[in-house]
Amino acid sequence: EVFVTAGFKEELKRRKKFEDELEAQEVRDQINAAEKQENGAGFASMYRNLLNGGLASGRGGEKVKDIKAAREDLEEEQEVVKEEVKEEEEDEDKLKAELVPLVPKAEVKEEATSEGHGVQDVKADPDKKVDEREKREEKALSAKERYLLRKKGLAAPES
Repeated sequence: EVFVTAGFKEELKRRKKFEDELEAQEVRDQINAAEKQENGAGFASMYRNLLNGGLASGRGGEKVKDIKAAREDLEEEQEVVKEEVKEEEEDEDKLKAELVPLVPKAEVKEEATSEGHGVQDVKADPDKKVDEREKREEKALSAKERYLLRKKGLAAPES
């Protein structure tokens, strides 16, 4: 006779239960085996799914695009935009009314209604141009004179 402890008996029960579960799983797998499926089920449906999803080709997975409706009703949005434009115009009028007393009348000009749309040609001050030209010529002359003096060796070179 063989002496068996209670702990070993429990271990044997666990092993037997595990083997029974493995056998049941094997039976389920055999029933659901893809190679035994018919009517487009099994491997055929798996490959169809891969090809339709784009995973079996070089183009990668299928990308879902959000397609908007062909036509949307924008009447409400247009009304809101019109109201905002009206409010902005009212704000501009209020601002002009507030600023008129602060600015001398000589500087206040009505907006141009011509094709120029408020663009004005700026004319340079002729005296300013003459002064700038004289300064540049003077600098050029002094640089030329310094160069000639250095070339002749009469003046020490500047550092």
